[in-house]
Amino acid sequence: MSSIVTAVIVSTIIVLITILGIRAYTGIWPGAKIIQQKPVAQDKPTPDTATEPGTVKFMFFFASWCPHCKDAEPEVASFKQLVQTKNYTYGGHRVIFEEINAYADKGKAALYKIKAYPTIKVETAEKMYEMSGKPTVANFRAFMVAALGAEKSG
Repeated sequence: MSSIVTAVIVSTIIVLITILGIRAYTGIWPGAKIIQQKPVAQDKPTPDTATEPGTVKFMFFFASWCPHCKDAEPEVASFKQLVQTKNYTYGGHRVIFEEINAYADKGKAALYKIKAYPTIKVETAEKMYEMSGKPTVANFRAFMVAALGAEKSG
C-alpha cells in the first residue's frame, strides 16, 4: 500500500514540475493572465485617452509610495527602452508608453478603474487589456504578443 502512495506523490510532483517548467519556458508565470476589457468609452475622445489607429498605449499605473511599483519601474523602463531601440511593433501596432501616477491623478485612475498598484493596461482603438502577474520584461513581451499578436522589429 505504501508503494502506491509513494507512486502517487511522485507522479503528482512530476506533473507540477512539468507545468511550472512549461510556464517558465513560455514566460507566463502562474498567476499571470490577460484580462480583456472594453476601452474607456467617451463621447469625444480627448488627447489623453484617444488611441490612434495603428498604435497601442502601454499604460503603467503606479503610486509613488508603493514598494511594488518601485520594483516594477526598472522593468517598465527596460521594456520601454527595448521596444523603442529595436522599434518593436506588436500585431502591427506601434507602442506608445504612458506612466501615470494614479494616486496623484485620481481622475485618470477612476476613468481606467484602477483598484491596485501597480497596474499595467494596454489600450487599442477597439479593446483594453489588463495584465495580471509579475511585472518583468519577459512577461510584458509575452503579454503583448498574447494580447496583440507577433512581435516584429521594424
